[in-house]
Amino acid sequence: MKIKCWITIAILSSLIFFSCGCITKEAISTDKIAEEIIEKQKEIDDISYSEILTVSVGNESRTTESDILYKKQNMFKRIAKVNSTVTSIIDSNGTVTWMYDPYESVVMILNKTQSDFVQEPLSYAKFVDNLLTKYTVGYNGTESINGRNSYRIRLVPKIQHPPGNWSYWLWVDSETWLPLKVQTYGDGELLMTLEYRDVKINAGIPDAEFEFEIPKGARVLRK
Repeated sequence: MKIKCWITIAILSSLIFFSCGCITKEAISTDKIAEEIIEKQKEIDDISYSEILTVSVGNESRTTESDILYKKQNMFKRIAKVNSTVTSIIDSNGTVTWMYDPYESVVMILNKTQSDFVQEPLSYAKFVDNLLTKYTVGYNGTESINGRNSYRIRLVPKIQHPPGNWSYWLWVDSETWLPLKVQTYGDGELLMTLEYRDVKINAGIPDAEFEFEIPKGARVLRK
C-alpha cells in the first residue's frame, strides 16, 4: 500500500530536517553547537515549510513536493504531491494520526501510542551528539539558496556501513540554523536531494489544521 511507502519517506526526510546542527565559519565546541540548537528549539512553537524531495535510482528520478506543518504539542501535517496532485496526507492532532491514500481511498487511523514513530520534529536536538561523533564535518564556504545565505557543510560517516560509501552535503541557513538543502551521495553518486522552502516559524498555525476530515466514501482502517 502506498501509505507505508510515504510513512518511510516522511520519517527519513524529517530526521534530516530536524537533525542538522548549527555550523559557523569559526570553529566552535560541541557544547556550543548543542546549546545553539536547543535554544533555537525552545523558540519554535509552530513551523511550516515546503519540501522538495528528488530520489534518483539509476537513470530515473522522482520528485515529490510536500507541505509540512508542525505545532507543539506534536501536532503534524504532511501533504505530499506529485505534479500538484495530492498523493498522500499524514495528519495528527497529537493524540490521533490519520494517514490518507487518495489513490486507494483509504484512511488509516492510529492512536498516539501507535503513531509515535511518524513524526517528532522538535526532538532534533537529541541527534546533535550523534551528528558530531559519527560524522566528519567539513565547512565549505557560503552559498545563497533561494535567496537565503547558507553555510555549506559536508558530512562523511566515520564508520561506513555497506553497501556503498555515504556522504552528505548540507546547506544550513546562517540565521535560523535550519537546513535549506540536503544531498545524499552513495559511492559518489547523487541519490537524493531535499530542498526546504518558504520556512515560517511561529506564524500562529490554528489547531484546526491538524484535525483531518475523512473524505466521503473512503474506507477506514483502525490500528
